[in-house]
Amino acid sequence: VALFLGLTISAEEIFRDRKILKRERFLHLSRTSYLLSKIAILIFISAIQSFLFVIVANPILGIKGMYFHYWVALFTTSFCANMLGLNVSASFNSAITIYIVIPILIIPMMVLSGAMFPFDKLNRQIGNIDKVPAIAELMPTRWTYEALIVSQFKDNKYSKLEYNKDKETYYLLEKKISEAEFNKVYRIKELRQALETSLSEYRSNPENTGSKEGLPKNTGHQFSKLELLKNELGKMSLSFNVPDFKHIDDLTPDKFNPVVADSVSKYLDRFDKLFSKISNAASDRRDWFYNMNAIKLKKLENDYFNYKLLEIVTKPYERKKILLYNNLLVQNTDPIYLDPVNKGFLSFRTHFYAPSKYIFGVKIDTFTFNILLVLLSTILLYLTLYYEVLGKTVQLFSNLNFRK
Repeated sequence: VALFLGLTISAEEIFRDRKILKRERFLHLSRTSYLLSKIAILIFISAIQSFLFVIVANPILGIKGMYFHYWVALFTTSFCANMLGLNVSASFNSAITIYIVIPILIIPMMVLSGAMFPFDKLNRQIGNIDKVPAIAELMPTRWTYEALIVSQFKDNKYSKLEYNKDKETYYLLEKKISEAEFNKVYRIKELRQALETSLSEYRSNPENTGSKEGLPKNTGHQFSKLELLKNELGKMSLSFNVPDFKHIDDLTPDKFNPVVADSVSKYLDRFDKLFSKISNAASDRRDWFYNMNAIKLKKLENDYFNYKLLEIVTKPYERKKILLYNNLLVQNTDPIYLDPVNKGFLSFRTHFYAPSKYIFGVKIDTFTFNILLVLLSTILLYLTLYYEVLGKTVQLFSNLNFRK
């Protein structure tokens, strides 16, 4: 709705003034003043429309305590659509053409917003296992929809109620439990299977005939799972502040042997105990607080917690809970509890429904980051409008003469 309203109220704004603009250009009047006057009134209209929509729709739908978040998300979407509509309005010389272009713009923004189907089901040629496909990253609706969904799940009054003096909330405790259980049940299981595969490949290699220490030696047999073990053990030690695996450099085809494998197994046992401890402690703290405040929490849960939303952001019916991709294990469940890995200064792309994102090495809440990113895109759209980038591109293609 916000996307449609934002586009339709701006699509003819500049087109209607083309004669005035021609005269003002002749008189060398300020183009910036003209554009800012249009943008100012559109911002005001979009803000009012979004406000009216929220104060009517949220009570009807029974959404409590999220008025500001909904207004910001819808207004940001509408404002971005305003700027896109102004670009369209300035680029075409026919109202019919303009209103043909509008649905062409709206449809991909709706389809690739993430609301209609999960991104991980897209064709692998255009999709990614561990992050949102690049084509969807270009859609402002993908950012504002994710911002709203994540915020409604983790920032509602029930999820952010503090349970103890350490300021642990229901969401944070569930996050610790989810993280520990996933690693214990799925990741460690996959790593043990990878270790067994590596040992089996080692023993089946006829070149391993023994060494001066009485242990088999490897002369270059290529193992299929050692890189996976090396990557995952390094990632786990970094994520959980556990000392690095001492024999990490021995997880190579020429150094791997049963002694190294035994060390890996003991290292995984250590993680298994750690995850059990984390999960049990978090569950105990959650259950204790709930039992002490059952009546109050039950009322908050009924008023603010959305179980359908829980299904969307945790994917409980996903058949494959863990995936192998580029010698890494990718979590394919509970995305709302999975923090992204800081992969670089400008690496902010993550899986869908991530609770936070990294930019310039700083961790930022998803709602804040996504809204700021869409607002930044409106600045880029203003620059394309000011310099008539879309109009000049359309004119260039219309002037091309193709040889038969």
